[in-house]
Amino acid sequence: MRTVTQGLELLAGSVLTALAAAWFWAHPMALVVGLTPQPQLVPWWYQAAAFPPFGALTLRAVLDGPGRRRVVALLAVCSALALLRLLRWIPLSGHGVFLAAAAVFALPRTGTGSLFVLTSSLLGLAVTAWAKVAWGDEGFFAASVLCGGLIGWWARPPA
Repeated sequence: MRTVTQGLELLAGSVLTALAAAWFWAHPMALVVGLTPQPQLVPWWYQAAAFPPFGALTLRAVLDGPGRRRVVALLAVCSALALLRLLRWIPLSGHGVFLAAAAVFALPRTGTGSLFVLTSSLLGLAVTAWAKVAWGDEGFFAASVLCGGLIGWWARPPA
């Protein structure tokens, strides 16, 4: 039985997003295009765009019984890739990978979909796409979305 409701997902996503926004506003990071650091800083709102679905899925990983392993696997793989990105070992966008994975994972199927995770992921992807085009990083963004979509599909429960 699913214990996490859409309301709880919204609450977890909102709280984590507010905390992330405050953190990134106070501690901005350097922009990296591909593997090359740029002179600009990444805006706090861009950084925070990934946190609504991240908060909701983290809550599901903690509270949901039977589906927990798949959510944990998705979060673990995406977080590992995001860490490699922060270390500048891979050119993939951590936002692109995670948000695409979360969107595909949340697609409705036998009652496992989450409207909040799906819509917040798609909105986050729109913000990320806009920024990546503005920064000239659309090629790696496209590869990131493809990679994330595959991760999301892999993590989905069987039909």
